[in-house]
Amino acid sequence: MIEGPLDTPGRLGPSTPAMANLVPDYSLLKRVDYDYYPRDAFFVRITKGCIRSCKFCAVPLLEKEFGTMSPLRAQVSEARKEHGERQHLVVMDNNILGITGFPMRFIPMNDVSRRHVAPGWKWRYLRGIQCILLATRGLVSPNPDFIRGAFDETFEEFLEILSMPDRYIIYRKHYANYGAADWKKMFRRLSSEQKRDLVHHLRELNANPRRRPEVLSRLERPFRLIMEHYYPGRHAAPEPEPNSVLHAASSGKS
Repeated sequence: MIEGPLDTPGRLGPSTPAMANLVPDYSLLKRVDYDYYPRDAFFVRITKGCIRSCKFCAVPLLEKEFGTMSPLRAQVSEARKEHGERQHLVVMDNNILGITGFPMRFIPMNDVSRRHVAPGWKWRYLRGIQCILLATRGLVSPNPDFIRGAFDETFEEFLEILSMPDRYIIYRKHYANYGAADWKKMFRRLSSEQKRDLVHHLRELNANPRRRPEVLSRLERPFRLIMEHYYPGRHAAPEPEPNSVLHAASSGKS
């Protein structure tokens, strides 16, 4: 039994690197009695430690200092050399959502506004991903029906989901024929350029709530119509009816 922090060098013997920095022993997957999924994957970590210090969690004891690991490409390359090619990529990280509040967005540690969006990302898409996670409670199943229900089948269909108003994503089944169907008709009539403009307008509206009525009033007709689904009557969208049954995005393909 090896005790102590995983990010401290020398635990495995003099001059040995920290266990947290070692390539995982993939051969362990062959020794378990059950079918570990996904077995055919590279297992990587982006960070060590945790940004929080929850008393019920062992991470602050095992990895006391928060920090970044080696680049993902380097981790995959090292694992490939030792264990061969793999099909999937699994990120095993305590902070994959904790750092940012949204997946795939890095917020500088000195930024307390929570509005940072990294280059190459769109605010609406990040917000849409958060809504999917709220609906699925952060759980992802390998079941194909779950994947289709939560994320759809193609990249274009996935971007369409991310572009939907929050309530249409979170309560997908409830709003399927109560607003969402009309929104889809409007959205699919937009050109590729207009869809990009829509995402831009939504970011502007979110960033400047006080100027929202003014911004909405000067939008071109196609955008004014579809914005009624996001801001009915130029106000924030209503909450679902209190007695309505709430359905997560994973309940089925809309």
